Amino acid sequence: MKTALSLITLLAFVSCQTQGKDPKKPEMEKMSRPSDDSAEKDFDPKSLVGMPLEKAQKACDERKLPHRVVEIDGQPQIVTRDFRPERLNFTVNEGKVTAVTMG
Repeated sequence: MKTALSLITLLAFVSCQTQGKDPKKPEMEKMSRPSDDSAEKDFDPKSLVGMPLEKAQKACDERKLPHRVVEIDGQPQIVTRDFRPERLNFTVNEGKVTAVTMG
């Protein structure tokens, strides 16, 4: 009985492991940025600050970067809590992007 209980505990522990992935390091290699265009390599998400929201969203769409608005005029928006390192999060005030974070 003790052996069976120990085996079940061990199997439960092993099944919860991350299978060789470092939980502190998100999978950055899955970012969908083209590598052949030098302008894309130099793209800085912070360059979207100050743009009208629609223009910033269009720039992200052109680069196939996932994005969302997390705050509008001081009001937090409903968003998921999942971490996606390639996703851009916009804070918007008076129709303009005032901050950009990733995740």
